[in-house]
Amino acid sequence: MSYSTSPTHTVFVVLTIISSILVRISPIPDFYRIYKTKNTGEVAILPVVLLETNCCLLTIYGYLVGNFSPLFFVAVLGVITSSVFIGIFYKFTQERAPVHKLCAVNLLIVVVVIIYTTIALTTTFTHQSRHEINVTIGWTTIVASIAMFGAPLATVKKVVQTKSAASMPFAMCLTYAINCLLWVVLCLLAPDKFVMIPNAAGAALGIVQLMLCYIYRPKKTHTVQAIDINIGDLEMQVATSTPFSSQWHKSFCAVSPLRQENSYNERAPDFVALSSPAN
Repeated sequence: MSYSTSPTHTVFVVLTIISSILVRISPIPDFYRIYKTKNTGEVAILPVVLLETNCCLLTIYGYLVGNFSPLFFVAVLGVITSSVFIGIFYKFTQERAPVHKLCAVNLLIVVVVIIYTTIALTTTFTHQSRHEINVTIGWTTIVASIAMFGAPLATVKKVVQTKSAASMPFAMCLTYAINCLLWVVLCLLAPDKFVMIPNAAGAALGIVQLMLCYIYRPKKTHTVQAIDINIGDLEMQVATSTPFSSQWHKSFCAVSPLRQENSYNERAPDFVALSSPAN
């Protein structure tokens, strides 16, 4: 296996590292909220554990094939960030038993792969060449990567069922899709099917997510609230209108003298309409 050192390859290595770092740190807001509120809320730990398993296997594979930049580097970063996220979740979750089981399975898989790799490299027990060992670990990483797609596919199913992409952040989907596409391009420049296959599948899934974000994007809805305020001899009615999906708000108010004799709720002749400066 040879790795290109052309300027184009170098550019894509840098871009891939940057996008991979963004993907690895993307859960920070959710876990910072857990740390601040001391409550895990609706955050699921399974995707993070699967990410750590995948990154551990990619670390081994990257070391075996000599792909230290970007594969080994971003895989090690993924192991570190995932471990921190799991630690935060474990500290504040009320149900630690499921976390114990997931982490035990994760540890078992990684230990088995490490033992296999060590035996295969240092003995003749498996009767495999170095290339065959790399291929075995490569297929293992593909299986782990496919398992990672379970969480995004569950989200896609929820979006289609509810016809709302509110649970699918556009920025995260875009970052994920770009990262996978960059890995695909990098693998075209320096062929590696064990990195390309899962990232090609991830890129396709990312594009589907972006399409769903557009098709089922949250609609702009408005709420109107009217408030009656009596101030001395004045009666003020204020109405506000706010779309949920934006930051602006629109308001108007009507001011008229308070008339006890007006039983028909009609506006007085000296009615004044005031428009909000936000218009």
